[in-house]
Amino acid sequence: MNTLGQIVNEARLKKQMTLKELAEKTELTDTYLSFIENNKRNPSKKVLMKLSKVLDINLSTLLAASLKFKEQKEQAKIKKALEEFNAFNENLELHRTLANTHLKLENFLKQNENIYFKNIRLSENDKKRILKMLDILFEHFEELEPNYPTIEEFKKILKKQKEKELIEEKRHFLLELLEAGEITEEEYENFDLDDIEFFDE
Repeated sequence: MNTLGQIVNEARLKKQMTLKELAEKTELTDTYLSFIENNKRNPSKKVLMKLSKVLDINLSTLLAASLKFKEQKEQAKIKKALEEFNAFNENLELHRTLANTHLKLENFLKQNENIYFKNIRLSENDKKRILKMLDILFEHFEELEPNYPTIEEFKKILKKQKEKELIEEKRHFLLELLEAGEITEEEYENFDLDDIEFFDE
């Protein structure tokens, strides 16, 4: 089935009518009609009735095409929302991992209640004094550019970590084969780890 825009465009050309002429007969603007023909607008039932009358198109054909247009737009919105949600979740998970693997000393002191030094629990005032002393000791840090990893840099860090974990997993798998007598010592030493693939069940 043709789109709403294609149906209107073909009917207009069949009648050898310009957009301006159609605009005059339907009391619409040529810009709005152009949007309809390019599937950028879904017109109201009132507009569809005007187009049906002027272009001699069956109204039910226009209504069906309009409904399909609306469904496609809704599906596109849902798809976009899901993509944005997935991207948000991915970044949220990255930020969590980033926070867990790149510990900030100031956050550690501020967010943890039970911090001990020489078996003595630090009070909130103690923590504040420590942070003030650190500020004095490391005044030159203020002159430096922040070098905390960006999300893209951190993705690369995570990728390398996962690659290392996969290599260790493959080595462990080979070791199990060796211990079970499935492969020889020589095969274990010369086995190409790239030949091992793990598949999710």
